[in-house]
Amino acid sequence: MKPIRSATSDLLGLIWLVSSCAQPTPTHPEVAGQPLSERERVPVEIAAESGPARFSAEIADTPDERALGMMWRTSMKDDDGMIFLFPSSRPLSFWMKNTLISLDMVFIKGDKTVLGVVEDAMPRTESRRSVPGDSQFVLEVKGGTAKRLGIRSGQQVDFYAPLPSR
Repeated sequence: MKPIRSATSDLLGLIWLVSSCAQPTPTHPEVAGQPLSERERVPVEIAAESGPARFSAEIADTPDERALGMMWRTSMKDDDGMIFLFPSSRPLSFWMKNTLISLDMVFIKGDKTVLGVVEDAMPRTESRRSVPGDSQFVLEVKGGTAKRLGIRSGQQVDFYAPLPSR
C-alpha cells in the first residue's frame, strides 16, 4: 500500500501531464491540422453563358467543414471554389462571419441545376444569404465570378462527390 502523500503526488503529476498535452481549439483552418492546399477537391463545371466554367472546389461535406467554410481566407484563385454537400435538398442560407473575401454563392438543386446565385456577398457580415427554394449543394467562388462568366438559374452543373450522411 502506498503512502497517501505519494499517491497524491502521483495524481497531481498525472493531472499536470494530461493538461499539458491538451491543445486549444483551433480558430483558423491552417491550425486545424489540415493545410488548405491538402483538402480534398473535386472538379466542378457549370454550363455558363460564356461557355463551360470550370472550378477546382474543396469539398465541405461534414457539419464541421460546412461550418468553417471559407472563413479566414485572405485570397482565392479565379478557378478555386468550395462545394458544400448536403444529404438532401432544403432551404439553405449562408453568412460571411469571419470570411475575409467577397464570395459568390451558387445554390444548386438536387438535379444539379443552378437554383439561384447570390453575388458579391460582403465579407465579415452576419446577414443570411439565400435564394428562394430548396437546394442540396452550394458552390462558393470568388466574388464577381458569376457575373463575369454569366452563371445563372437553370444552368447545368457537373461534379461527382459522394453525398454525406448528415
